[in-house]
Amino acid sequence: MTRAPRTRLILTLILGAGLFLHLASAIGVYVLRPESISTTPDPLDYRLAALNLLDHGQFSFAAPEFDAPQLLRTPLYPAVLAATYLLDGRTGLVMILIQSSLVILMGWLLFRLLLVFRIPERVALILVAFYVFEPLQWLYTLHTMTETFSSFLLLTLTLFALAAKGISDWRRAALFGVGLGLLVLIKPSATMWIPFMLVLIPAGTAAGVKEKAVRILVALCFVLATLSPWIVRNYGLTGYAVVSSSSPFNIIYFAGTPETTPATYEDAVEYASYNGHTNKVWYAYTTHAYPMLLEGKRAVLEQADYTSLIMRQIAYAPTVWFGFTSLQNEMSYGHNYSLIARFAAGTNEVRDRVIDRADTVLWSVLLVLTLLGSMLMLRDRTLRWQYLPLLGMLLATVFINLTASWARMLLPMYPAVLIAVGTAMAFILDRRKRSGSRSTPV
Repeated sequence: MTRAPRTRLILTLILGAGLFLHLASAIGVYVLRPESISTTPDPLDYRLAALNLLDHGQFSFAAPEFDAPQLLRTPLYPAVLAATYLLDGRTGLVMILIQSSLVILMGWLLFRLLLVFRIPERVALILVAFYVFEPLQWLYTLHTMTETFSSFLLLTLTLFALAAKGISDWRRAALFGVGLGLLVLIKPSATMWIPFMLVLIPAGTAAGVKEKAVRILVALCFVLATLSPWIVRNYGLTGYAVVSSSSPFNIIYFAGTPETTPATYEDAVEYASYNGHTNKVWYAYTTHAYPMLLEGKRAVLEQADYTSLIMRQIAYAPTVWFGFTSLQNEMSYGHNYSLIARFAAGTNEVRDRVIDRADTVLWSVLLVLTLLGSMLMLRDRTLRWQYLPLLGMLLATVFINLTASWARMLLPMYPAVLIAVGTAMAFILDRRKRSGSRSTPV
């Protein structure tokens, strides 16, 4: 809870202004530029999955005649999207408005989380304003994609683990485990965060070692229980107990070459045109096709130069932070600040260059502050074990990217970044205050 009435007022104004801006801009874009919403492959895939759930009762990106059940993506977001279609005539507007509202709710959750890390309220207010109004955050609320929902659930779980009583009994641990399972069912890449989130459980409680271990075990059991219906479904399709085919798909697509990928991998490829969107259905695996994917992954890894692969991951890490990644089709998926400017005000090369340079400067400063803040918290005995799991998640997001994690992958990690930034800002302000007091004549 906030303490000072002035702080509550400023926080309310920030969140209120953010809510108005997000909702008004979402409605404005929907009315004036509807053709610009959800035009890239990922959001179109989710829309197709939602339509298939409504019209044909199957989870697929292809028309029913292809008999191509979906395994690359997980089902929770398309199911929620399908539910909102019942309210808005399948336009996607309700989901976009929900996502816009979730960003504002996340601003409030972030403020509470920042106070847990002893960040001064005035600094926390600045960081909440950045979080709510940051352009990339706004951009992804306008698309039917998983980023906003996964960011919300991850932030909620983090605060749940650290605030108030934390995970003080097995019931809270069970609820935490269910939340982690739902997070994976929204975004399968979230599986890389689960070990760190489980480590976060003892960080917010003063229980003994045995009690903490029991709560971690309870949470893990409920993660598996939440995922089990989906895993059973996939086992029936493929003969393998898997959550998603995204891992082997990414290894083949981003680490493979024509020489290392076996020809049998392409035997399962078909092109499906459905609702104006052409899709490869090779990742919609059945018991016949899924072994081809695993064979492709095995062949790529057998011939992989691991030293080269690891060094390439490290070399690409700055592109995730600074947003310079370009895909094979030359589309840039960076922070998109200049893209947003072109969307709002048309093309202007001079302005866009200035924006891109300002973007680089901003994220360079944030990087320095993140490193400083992380170092300060790791030296603090109280905060060390609370922040260390979040730092691990941040590093995993930046470095485990298979050259494909453009800046949007950093969105769920913004709270971890801003906690470190806030700690560094508080340290710098405190040093300046002390320096000023020493230099003041008596």
